Amino acid sequence: FLDENTPAHIFNHSIEGEGYRYRQCFHNGAVDYAAYDAAFAQAAVGESPAKLCRLAAGRLLARLLSRRIVPLLSADLALAGDTQETAMLVPVPVHKQRLQERGFNQSLLLAKPLAGSLRLPLAPQALWRTRLDPPQSSLDRKARLAGPKGAFDAHDLVSGRRVVLLDDVMTTGATLREATRILLARG
Repeated sequence: FLDENTPAHIFNHSIEGEGYRYRQCFHNGAVDYAAYDAAFAQAAVGESPAKLCRLAAGRLLARLLSRRIVPLLSADLALAGDTQETAMLVPVPVHKQRLQERGFNQSLLLAKPLAGSLRLPLAPQALWRTRLDPPQSSLDRKARLAGPKGAFDAHDLVSGRRVVLLDDVMTTGATLREATRILLARG
């Protein structure tokens, strides 16, 4: 059972929530776990045990999946003959307004340690959102499938490079498909 006294650092490096108190949990790109524990405890008050269990399970699964995915991606990149010069890791971006509200990009938080483990350059500037869309979680399936069309643009630095695209959540796959379409169009 999880309650407001559960230490947040057991949940990995991902942070759930929005606003000023979560932005204070970051110093020079690293998570300040003492500040995070305090912010999580405040945010957890009043949340249902079911929601807290989902948050904990998501963070635990992220850590376990990263342990599985690094060897698989490393092998795939090696088979393709990719190096730091020919491949890059690109997190799916959030719109600049949502980033300002939230204070972080969840995909970028997940991508940082993964890029280090894979020894790939991290290129968050390679892809950006061109418009602010409603959160996918607030949309039905039909709207989720249509929503991301035309929502991205990419930098020419992806041209000729293998891109490992990372998003924190996938439901319909529409966001990843649209981001991939734009990246492929850039070469």
